[in-house]
Amino acid sequence: GKASHHASGPLHCTGEALYVDDIPLPPATLHAQLVLASKCNVELKSIDASPALSIPGVVDVYTHKDLEKLGGSNILGPVKKDEVCFLPVGEKAVFVGQVIGVCVAESLEAAELGAKNVAAEYGDATDEPIVTIEQAIAANCYYDYAKETIERGAVDDVFSQGADTGT
Repeated sequence: GKASHHASGPLHCTGEALYVDDIPLPPATLHAQLVLASKCNVELKSIDASPALSIPGVVDVYTHKDLEKLGGSNILGPVKKDEVCFLPVGEKAVFVGQVIGVCVAESLEAAELGAKNVAAEYGDATDEPIVTIEQAIAANCYYDYAKETIERGAVDDVFSQGADTGT
């Protein structure tokens, strides 16, 4: 083993490396901040963007309804499409921080302030959230890890031929 220099080492050590934050933004760039649920285990009753829209620099707040108007899909997921992009009004917020919208503004500061000022109304909690192992056991709430499978090709044929499965 002979020591070698990291390819970007000289640029990092001299302060000459270029980072994304060093690149000037194009003119008229807009910034976005997610609007997040502040409660869980409750129904999202309404979203009022008017407090955010009164903040100078806030362009708009987009929610599930805006996706519908565009004909877009609100369903997403990396493997199984079983999540929503924006929680629709009338649905249950299942965790604090669930995305209910996005605030777009002329500056990051205005977007952040706008997102914090979107007024969300929630219903009453229907039941206590399950946050510990003991609560999950008491509620008979288990994750069924085997309920979903991902297969590609003739899986059974490969196993029946005694192919090396890498195990």
